[in-house]
Amino acid sequence: MDIFLKHQLRIARNTLKLSEVGASILGGMTIPEAIFLLHRNGWSIFKLITTLQEQGHSTQDIDRLITESKL
Repeated sequence: MDIFLKHQLRIARNTLKLSEVGASILGGMTIPEAIFLLHRNGWSIFKLITTLQEQGHSTQDIDRLITESKL
């Protein structure tokens, strides 16, 4: 695996652990971008939803974030 891609996937996983405000404060990848990148590289929708639920995102927020990620 490409070192750049590996680094981007790590950033994406860490981004999912943040609130939307936290992600915007830190700059860089947004949560929808992280969802898109992880899904494109093998994460199932179920795993993405479960991870977002574990981080405290509401069902409405998860629906909106997945829609914004253009999956």
